[in-house]
Amino acid sequence: ETACAQLESIPELQNTQFDFIGFSQGGIFARAAIERCGLDVHTLITFGSPHAGISDLPRCDDSDWFCKRKNAILKRQVWKKNVQNSIIAAQFFRDPLDYDNYLENSIFLADVNNERFEKNMTYVENFKTLEKLVLVMFSQDETIVPKESAWFYDQDKSSGETIEFKDTGFFKQDLIGLKHLYDQDKIEFLTIDDRHMTIGDDFLTKITEKYLGV
Repeated sequence: ETACAQLESIPELQNTQFDFIGFSQGGIFARAAIERCGLDVHTLITFGSPHAGISDLPRCDDSDWFCKRKNAILKRQVWKKNVQNSIIAAQFFRDPLDYDNYLENSIFLADVNNERFEKNMTYVENFKTLEKLVLVMFSQDETIVPKESAWFYDQDKSSGETIEFKDTGFFKQDLIGLKHLYDQDKIEFLTIDDRHMTIGDDFLTKITEKYLGV
């Protein structure tokens, strides 16, 4: 509610469409703002954003035992209320092999992904107003696990195997309006062949020229 009020108070965003860019977790926050605040956004561009959640924490170097220990402890505690309320990454943790706990305890992603039994159709209607959704994935991403989450790819709840976009529940059930946008040719899937948030000037220039202010 606070974020919506702040966005609605910006004079330059009133009574006009605008483009919205989100980097990493910022992409989920931007999407949530569109769904919850009803912003008049023309194009949403997200870079390496874990839209389908992360099923593991950023990978540690093989020799970094402290990092591995820290990740193991956090994963055991991720559904505790104090962790959900204080650690941002825990709010988009989504392990398909522990899906029931996710639905019950996630305080952010399960809601904005509209995955619970009771659906919020306002989210769907607000998101469907987009004219263009551009999803950028980093092919060497080891921060967002799995990296395909940036394209709304899911993981099988029994095997953990990757499920491509059109076979996911996000698409088939149209949980937030993705099928509607896809059927109208309003979604584009782009790749940067590099690590998380490594974006070259040439790519940014192309993005700017093609999608912003159109």
